[in-house]
Amino acid sequence: MRRALALLTILGVLAGAGCDGTSPPEAGTAAPLATPGPAGDAFYQPPTRPSDAKPGQLIWARPVPSPDGLTGFAILYWSTATSGDLVAVSGVAFQPEEPASAGPRSILAWAHGTVGLDDSCAPSRGYSRGAGDSLSLVRRAIAEGAIFVASDYEGLGTPGEHPFMVNEASARNVLDSIRAGSQLFDATGASAFILGQSQGGAAALYAAEIHAKYAPDIRLVGAAGVAVPAGLDELDAQLAGGPYFGYVLMTAHGYRTAYPQVAMDGLTAAGSTALDEIPGRCVDEILGEYADGRTDTYGTGAVLDAPEVRALLAKNELGGAAPDVPIMLVHGEVDDTIPLQNARELRQRYCAASAMITAKLFPGKGHVDVLPAALPEILAFFKQQLAGATASSTCAASG
Repeated sequence: MRRALALLTILGVLAGAGCDGTSPPEAGTAAPLATPGPAGDAFYQPPTRPSDAKPGQLIWARPVPSPDGLTGFAILYWSTATSGDLVAVSGVAFQPEEPASAGPRSILAWAHGTVGLDDSCAPSRGYSRGAGDSLSLVRRAIAEGAIFVASDYEGLGTPGEHPFMVNEASARNVLDSIRAGSQLFDATGASAFILGQSQGGAAALYAAEIHAKYAPDIRLVGAAGVAVPAGLDELDAQLAGGPYFGYVLMTAHGYRTAYPQVAMDGLTAAGSTALDEIPGRCVDEILGEYADGRTDTYGTGAVLDAPEVRALLAKNELGGAAPDVPIMLVHGEVDDTIPLQNARELRQRYCAASAMITAKLFPGKGHVDVLPAALPEILAFFKQQLAGATASSTCAASG
């Protein structure tokens, strides 16, 4: 769940508009198939929702600084909250400047890792300054001739609070970002692949699980989850007393946000204060302040162990159903945030459900540095699925 911004260091991301090949948008540049969005923070404030609005429908877009050879936009689109209501969600979309050789381009949808809960943490705000959290990943996608889309997720940048680790919400946001990117760049019918890390890894795999029901119009060919936080009902006990206890508080806040009917009676006074304060902070600040926190200090154990909450955690758990597309599960052997055993148990659940899963373990890699190590194999997996390769499974292998 480590902050996605760590990707800047690991992948050598470009920093600063107009630097290292990142060019500001030309005056008058407009998205090809979208209403131009307003400048400044007004971009994130949606208009009144039309009665005929649909999930994935673009609201508007505006140019963002892009590396040479790319055209990029911040986007605002409709998605579906856990309540079933449509909410506005922000994100970004890039495509190569050169025309596609034939037919629609493929789409790589990126699901980012944990950034925090405040609107200022939204990754698209960084892209608007020419310093997005994964511009190197954008370049890799574009080098493959693909469109790149990335959702901020509900409540990051846009009105309302962020339902952290509520996979049914973030998965819908990711699927709808594909719809929005397809509309923006006139790529209806394009094949799509989802890649996510940490919180986003869970969103990517959950999106693959619900794809057939929620977004059958999307030609999804596969999904990859890296350093995936599976075993939601165990994370409270696993993270208590360590440097990442802040994630437990964020999860409690996320479920209170998504499911307002959930009682938080078990919280202590310190827990109630924490849940009221963390929505205004990004992940590094949250982790720093609540490092070494204990469940009895904040009462999170009582809340997350309540039958009603455990049922909701189970609803958002991965591995309950086999995705209708091949998936890849990637984990670092020395991940100090999400225990390796959690990944192994998730693999077992997918295998029991007869999922088409390729599981990869990277020795010596942790929660963050496993992504750049695995990226070549992930992109090769992506291209195999685009080419219609026969799906394989590592379920017969040990480990």
